[in-house]
Amino acid sequence: LLDEHFTLLYRQLIDCLEKALGDPVYFDPRLCRPGFHIYLRDKAFTQDVASVHFDRQHECIDWLGEADAGDHTVQTVTLPLMGAENGSGIRFWDMKSEREGQMAPVVRMLLMGAAESIVCPYQDGTAFLHSGQNLHQAVLMDDIESGGPRITLQGHLFRTRRGWCLYW
Repeated sequence: LLDEHFTLLYRQLIDCLEKALGDPVYFDPRLCRPGFHIYLRDKAFTQDVASVHFDRQHECIDWLGEADAGDHTVQTVTLPLMGAENGSGIRFWDMKSEREGQMAPVVRMLLMGAAESIVCPYQDGTAFLHSGQNLHQAVLMDDIESGGPRITLQGHLFRTRRGWCLYW
């Protein structure tokens, strides 16, 4: 269904990513295509309802020997399609975690206000690429009165011997 309706959008995203990463970008038929995050105009989305997390999707996939030996390089891409002018973006903390078990102390630090963050605003039509390995959180919108919904195309990339595999 996604291929049928969004072929052109996927092709444009792949072209952009290939230029930025300098290697081929491809879909694996075993994996889901990048999908959409859709947030409607509601007061709930002005709150911190998005999770604070590290991207670890690549750890749940059997890469069938395609992974470069020892190189588990990953990237996350967000393409804002609508609503960036409402103040949406991504918040980063200068924290990396090698193990999921380290999350509890990190969350305690955040709750105590001991960790500073930066917010990178999104711009409609401009892809935002990052490693996903720094602690991060979606910033949904500052002002629900100024516009409509926020829609982004969200995907993840894993470096393989063939290039970059793009998936949900």
